[in-house]
Amino acid sequence: MGLSAWGQAPPNPAPGGVVAQIQSLDRFQAEQERLRDQMRNRPAAYDDQFLQADDGPAPNADGQNPATEPPGLRYWLVETRADWTARKLSGQDAQHLADAGLRLQYQQETLNHGEWHLSADLRRQSGDAALSGYGPYSFAARSPSGERLTARVLGFPVSPQAFADLGLGDIGSDVTDGLSRGQRLSLGSSTLRGASLRLFTEDTDLRAGWGERGQLEGGPYAGFEPTTGQLAWLGLTQRFERQRYASAQVNRLSGAQGWSGSGVRTPLDSTGIAAAIGQGYLVSEEGQRRVRLSWVASSTQMADTPHNASGLYLEGATQWGNYRHEGGGYRLQPGLRFGDQLLSQGAQGAYWRMDAYSTRLYWGMGLDLERSDDAALFGLQGRSSAGLSANWNQRIDRRSSWGGYLQALRVRTPSGASDQNSSHASAYYQNRWVAWGDSRLRATLQRNQQLVVNAPAATGQQLEWEQDWLPADASASTTVRTTLGWARDQSAGQTDTYPTAGLDLRTSTDSGWDLSVLVRYTSRSSNLSTSRGLAGTVQGEKQLTPHWRLGASLLLNQASITLDPQAALPGAVTVSRSNERTAMVYLRYEGQSGRSFDDTPGARLGAGAGRVQGVVFFDDNRDGIQQAEEEGVPGVEVQLNGRQSVITDSRGHFEFPQVRTGAQRLGLRPESIPLPWGEAPQSRAVVEVPLRGTAIAPLGVVRTRP
Repeated sequence: MGLSAWGQAPPNPAPGGVVAQIQSLDRFQAEQERLRDQMRNRPAAYDDQFLQADDGPAPNADGQNPATEPPGLRYWLVETRADWTARKLSGQDAQHLADAGLRLQYQQETLNHGEWHLSADLRRQSGDAALSGYGPYSFAARSPSGERLTARVLGFPVSPQAFADLGLGDIGSDVTDGLSRGQRLSLGSSTLRGASLRLFTEDTDLRAGWGERGQLEGGPYAGFEPTTGQLAWLGLTQRFERQRYASAQVNRLSGAQGWSGSGVRTPLDSTGIAAAIGQGYLVSEEGQRRVRLSWVASSTQMADTPHNASGLYLEGATQWGNYRHEGGGYRLQPGLRFGDQLLSQGAQGAYWRMDAYSTRLYWGMGLDLERSDDAALFGLQGRSSAGLSANWNQRIDRRSSWGGYLQALRVRTPSGASDQNSSHASAYYQNRWVAWGDSRLRATLQRNQQLVVNAPAATGQQLEWEQDWLPADASASTTVRTTLGWARDQSAGQTDTYPTAGLDLRTSTDSGWDLSVLVRYTSRSSNLSTSRGLAGTVQGEKQLTPHWRLGASLLLNQASITLDPQAALPGAVTVSRSNERTAMVYLRYEGQSGRSFDDTPGARLGAGAGRVQGVVFFDDNRDGIQQAEEEGVPGVEVQLNGRQSVITDSRGHFEFPQVRTGAQRLGLRPESIPLPWGEAPQSRAVVEVPLRGTAIAPLGVVRTRP
């Protein structure tokens, strides 16, 4: 990914900062808005341009005259990357791993056949296989090479009111709109090599597909690695008057292998059925409400032993004045599946969340209760948990604000031997100086917090001072932020104090250079952070010509984030510390031609396109700002205007290389967000794409349960 994504500081949604516009449309309304846009932008049947006094606009930066370009935007990209990872363990020889990859992309806009997107990623690795899965990439030890091939057609007009999206190659499984992830129900998404179809109107959403199961592994461009089994799905949502809807979907898994209770791989087949009825989509104004009742059932055959399970979810939300409430309850039987997704090992629970908004103050709180029912798996029968969370942000005056976040979890077991209490609290005060930028003082307290899987739970306190050294309204393309702190670590049963420091430097020059330095230092024995020692990223990029870019980066001790399918909470993420160094170089060629079909003044004049780049990150303290210890989220699907989509890489980065100028909507596909994290107000935004420039979009996800 080009460094220009990090060439400026991310928007700061805290009071007193620069706030990205929040897009409040839900999935249904966003889809309806897209359809209306497409109908409005349909060109006239005939446009007489025989005699015109205007000679058209001047040639653009590429020497092309937009008025003489053929209709239909076209974009192409060729990029190659290579990287080297090294690790040195105490008492062992140094280990090395090299990766190389090639990416090809082509996009074509047509008037009568939708938008065509073709992409191919190839990768190859060599060196010590023991290093596979470390560094910045996911586990890929099964094969030293791999590829990912995808073809998509978006918005194919079937009739004046009906459109189709088609996918072929390495894709993800779909869930019909009425069953998309809500406050607690998540039917998940799987990586497949197959085909998918979506047929939709303003009132109907039909999705179907089939594919061989697999995983995206390795780098520098992840390749498809087959696992076992095939997955097929068929889902339908029908919308009625007064925002009512009904949905149903069937997912069928066949020919797969699963893990038995004794840890032995065994044949696995499963059929999952989900149905829902609901009313209401958007809850943002007084009197609006949303409610949905969902039923899920599965019939599973494992090692010739049948197992049936079912579950109910009731969830809703309402707006009373400035107070928004959401909550619900669920009861799930053990072994409940939906196709290849394990939904529950048996649980019942309830939850509630309230958020309040005013001109100067935003605050919220939530309560989560759950009891495990399953005796056969993990010995969890009778295990109960209670979680409490709260957050607030208040603007004191034009230059100062304060806020904080609190999370507490209490777990009880019948024997009492595995009881657990954990908590996490943070608070900050921010002030903006006249001659300088924002200054922020933050205090953090942790008790028995399992930050990573390969270290003790974190207990201790931290105090940090962050300083922006340039005025917030400066027009210069350089930002400098430093962090100095002190930590008191009590995780290992003894007290250890040490300093912390950080540097966030981002700059762009008129000569085409971009530089980004994001590093953090903590003690090599620290347990209060996901990284140890000097960790972070140094990136540089040079615009060689209008079409060529050359870049390089250095990654230091970055935490490794992976999905753990065997976790007690299915689909959860696991974070582990690493001590690798990875150097990467890349060379990119890209170009575009043609003009848009959009019937807008800017499109008729050939206004062209820019790009959107950003990062999806774990917003652990709900302040909307990515701190150095808040890692990027891999494998999340980012959607542009509800149509195009990309998957975040191993560091949470994403890019849309060709986007029309003007306001564009960004959001996350809920099913792709790993549990127990979910959407937040910072998960959706509207960005303004400049001509031949880059719009920056940091998107945060927050915990939906303790």
